[in-house]
Amino acid sequence: MNKQLKDLLNIFGKDVVDRAKSNLKVTQRIKYPNGKSYNRNRYASGKLYNSLTFKSSVAGGKPFIKFTTKDSSTQQYADIVEFGRRAGAKPPPIDPIIEWMKVRKIKLRNSKNEFIKYSEEAQRNAAKRIAWAIGRNGTPGILYYTTAIQEILDERSPAFFQYLNEAIAFELDIDGRNKKNQ
Repeated sequence: MNKQLKDLLNIFGKDVVDRAKSNLKVTQRIKYPNGKSYNRNRYASGKLYNSLTFKSSVAGGKPFIKFTTKDSSTQQYADIVEFGRRAGAKPPPIDPIIEWMKVRKIKLRNSKNEFIKYSEEAQRNAAKRIAWAIGRNGTPGILYYTTAIQEILDERSPAFFQYLNEAIAFELDIDGRNKKNQ
């Protein structure tokens, strides 16, 4: 891969990661499968945000950019935030939900919708109910990476076409004289 193409891929990759991070922090109206919608962002502890990365290479003779996370512990979560979770799936583990509740400072309520005093048991029970509801209802994805890729492609397409114009040699051979346009 030549330096100009490598630099272009790295600029593109960095811009996409930066935009994806921004998309995680943006508050947006998220429609849930049960019909309800809420204004939410998907930034809580920052683990996913800080884990977003990319790798550029050449695969099969073609330039290739892989958008991923820095470690395997965030990859599955990144996928769920991107594409959502289908209704009827196995409920997620409750430990990450408990951590999320602490980061988001979720206050516990009773069946009468009154605030209750915090206890580990009450928090664990709430996390179990949240996990059960996620499993039953699913969660919508927000396409934070997909949107970032499309937006940056739209913004950067002139740079890509300029590179292609400079990097690809064209040959016009309609009269047998091989006229080149480089």
